[in-house]
Amino acid sequence: MLLARKYSVFSNYSKNNTAKKLIDKKSFNAIIMPKKIKPTLAFFGHHKGATTWIINILKQVCFDLGLKHAVASNSNKFQQDLSRFIDQNKIGFLFYVNADYRYVSSLSNFKGFHVVRDPRDVIVSGYFSHRYSHSTENWEKLILHRAQLEKASKEEGLLLEMEFSRQFLEEMYHWNYDLPNVLELRMENIIQNPYESFINIFQFLEIIDDSRSNTQKCLKYFLSKAVVRTFNKYTSFQLTCDRILMSRLLEIVYINRFTHKSQGRRLGEEDITSHYRKGVPGDWKNHFNSEHVQFFKANYNDLLLKLGYESCLNWEHTPTDTRLLYPVN
Repeated sequence: MLLARKYSVFSNYSKNNTAKKLIDKKSFNAIIMPKKIKPTLAFFGHHKGATTWIINILKQVCFDLGLKHAVASNSNKFQQDLSRFIDQNKIGFLFYVNADYRYVSSLSNFKGFHVVRDPRDVIVSGYFSHRYSHSTENWEKLILHRAQLEKASKEEGLLLEMEFSRQFLEEMYHWNYDLPNVLELRMENIIQNPYESFINIFQFLEIIDDSRSNTQKCLKYFLSKAVVRTFNKYTSFQLTCDRILMSRLLEIVYINRFTHKSQGRRLGEEDITSHYRKGVPGDWKNHFNSEHVQFFKANYNDLLLKLGYESCLNWEHTPTDTRLLYPVN
């Protein structure tokens, strides 16, 4: 009886002439037939690297495709064993937002993308976020750090932030940037060209249908989603759709544009209490003074040169305020 209930959705679809035309046998088998084991998909990010924005987009994609996802913010989430965490929870798309390569190195059969940000902007973003807006839930160190920031001037606070964020910057430094199955990206390039960037990401992950769309194709896609969602609701055997339509992906990116996330605030307008504070990469030039520059050079110049944000040791800075279309926190 239960088995009949589980699969009744397919018989219902087969009785419908429209569904018959839209979901032919080949398409149907592509959805439900067992295949070779697919690689786990992964997004590897770092603290204050637009992870909230990227994850919001990825979550909607996972919902469309029927992919089970999980956010791992630190090693306690997966008890220091990332591979076992993925296997036990049958994760289809992992969002590792404070990516530490020591744990990633144990993974096999995965494909992902990794995003870095100018470490100087990480410091400025971290200062305002940790001072005003970031949740302190389950983060006792941030409670203490925020108390220090509240007592300090902005100039002193930025120096405190450089120490507090040392772990996050070291994780960026020790990442393996030569993995053939990981697409390396800069956050600045993604927010400058979000549509093209996400198409490239999903082409690399091989989960996008970038051929020309038409009405029949769109209807087939949404019917496939309905089949997968209904099937997964009544069985522990999880089905997924293979690819998201390019038009649907672009719609999701558009929904997550800066003006929407900032509740109508104009681009470049700063709200220091908002998680989507300003939307401007290179903002460190508006906040660092000579003391901050010297401290950063003494502690993190190797990282800056490794990531290619500077090409020489004795870099300088001038104020800037380049306005962009997409959210940077």
